[in-house]
Order: sequence, then structure tokens, then C-alpha cells
Amino acid sequence: MVDYEFTTEHNVTFDKLSSTLRRFAFVFGFWMLTLIIWGAALYIDGAFPMPQVLAAVGTGSLGLIISYLFLQPLDNFRRITTSKGKDIPELMEALEDLDIAYNFLRLIIAICLLVRVISFANDLGWL
Repeated sequence: MVDYEFTTEHNVTFDKLSSTLRRFAFVFGFWMLTLIIWGAALYIDGAFPMPQVLAAVGTGSLGLIISYLFLQPLDNFRRITTSKGKDIPELMEALEDLDIAYNFLRLIIAICLLVRVISFANDLGWL
């Protein structure tokens, strides 16, 4: 197999993608950690009942997992821009990591939608 090397312009694009993913993961992770702390603090204050605290902590925990999954391909993107002769295998590994993150995110969205539909049906007395 012939080793393929991305051009400098391609490497700049990978660097931008990597920095955008990193920024998203850290901001989203910080937001989710804040949600966990906020939910716990309101429970300690007695302002939230336990089910709402569990919802906040659960949502925050899932968000932290999503944030972690979006950090996974960053090493591969860095190796694409710094290594020679291994760009395609690194790209494929980064895409596999992104696929895992997006599949997990889609699963969480589907579960949330299903729970909302069931809740709506219950509110209408259909269940």
C-alpha cells in the first residue's frame, strides 16, 4: 500500500477541526459538570426533590461521557499533522472515534425523545 501524506492545507484543516472539537468538549464538559454541582447544591439546600436532582446529575454525567468521547479523536488528528506516512490509518481511527461519539449522542437523543413521547402519552391518558 502506498503511504499517503496530506498537504499542508489539509493539515491546517485537521488542526482547526481538532481545536473546534477540543473547545466543544471542554465547554460542554464544563457545562455538564456545572449542572451536576448545581443539582447537588440545590438538593443539599432542600430546593430540589430527589427525582429532579437525579435527573440533573444523570444528565450531567451523560454529558461528561459525551465530552470525553469527543476528546478521543484529538490524538489521531495531532498525529496526522505531525507524522509521516501514517495519515490514512490515523484518519480512519479518528473517524471511528467520532463515529462512536456521534452514535452515543444519537442514542441519548433517541432515548430522550422516547421518554418525552411516553410522558406526553401518559399526560393525555393514553397509557
